[in-house]
Amino acid sequence: MIIGGGIAGLATAAGLIRRGIEVRILDRGWLPWQMGMGFIVLRTGLDALCELFPKVLWGSVGAPVLRAKIMTCDSELLSDTRLDAYAISRGTLMETMLRQLPPGTLVDHATVADFARTSDGRVRAVVCEDGRIFPCSMVIGADGIRSTTRRLLHPQVSLDDVRVREVVSIFDAPHVAELIGTTFYKYYDPDGGFGVGIVHVGGGQVVWFVQHDAARYDWADLSPGMIRWKIWEKVAGWPAPIPALWAMTKFSKSHLWFTRDLYPDYDYARDNVVLVGDAAHPVLSFTSHGATGALEDAVLLPPMLSNAFTDPEREAAAAAFALIRRDMFERIVIEGREILERFLLPLAKQPQGVMVPLVK
Repeated sequence: MIIGGGIAGLATAAGLIRRGIEVRILDRGWLPWQMGMGFIVLRTGLDALCELFPKVLWGSVGAPVLRAKIMTCDSELLSDTRLDAYAISRGTLMETMLRQLPPGTLVDHATVADFARTSDGRVRAVVCEDGRIFPCSMVIGADGIRSTTRRLLHPQVSLDDVRVREVVSIFDAPHVAELIGTTFYKYYDPDGGFGVGIVHVGGGQVVWFVQHDAARYDWADLSPGMIRWKIWEKVAGWPAPIPALWAMTKFSKSHLWFTRDLYPDYDYARDNVVLVGDAAHPVLSFTSHGATGALEDAVLLPPMLSNAFTDPEREAAAAAFALIRRDMFERIVIEGREILERFLLPLAKQPQGVMVPLVK
């Protein structure tokens, strides 16, 4: 049983189904267009997509990202870095993935409330808020950054507060997509703590985001209209196409994202439950490892479970997976926090210049 029908859940299901393992996905409400907007996926993530969904021509449903240009709001070039990455909207990615799974794999409007355990601590059924009960031999928690599965495993673990928040928007802008091409652009305020990023995610759609230090720009309780004007106060004089993006954006459909991360000093696996994706390892967007990490998990875990037929074998496979991924994400969390701390500093005080917002 997989809990969560996001990127991690759909991708893990694909990996298991390819190996003949029966899978069901429980999701509380499958509305992929509401949050997240889009992703930059690193090469390992794109390779995972191609392996898990070989019938999809991924180059036709997303867009390559071959360069990252970091600039000031006065158009001074700070860095120009070659990339080997891929961008895609959240809705397009999830809908494409779901179409590749057998009908009935995903059970929608199934909000998990609790686990039914046997005396040995193993989960033998998932209990939903509406009273439905789903028997299972194993649970894979893929239910995102605010994971119910993680809370049930580790009630004492809580997400770490982060000063930086993001306003993320997506819309159709073929002319802007043509202008930015295969380059990810990010513009910084020289005073630090404020930046704007732009990327083409395929099909003429553009994702742009405004990262801001919430200690200086606390917009949490503002209406979409007020957020619109607060952003304009900062970017009115910034270079094209930023003012045009602001003018074309319906901020009522934008998402104010409270970024979170979590240091991985807890177990990703316990008994016959294992966490994957953001449920296991929430990381800052500065790392570009959210979707990438979920896809990597989906390539790694299914082969480890393919020859596990008993409870002890499944639990040993889950524990081995967890050990590998915790070591990996300890480094990613640390480096993501370093990028964040430097983002908060004025450009003149950033040691060795700005960092490209990704962890390799």
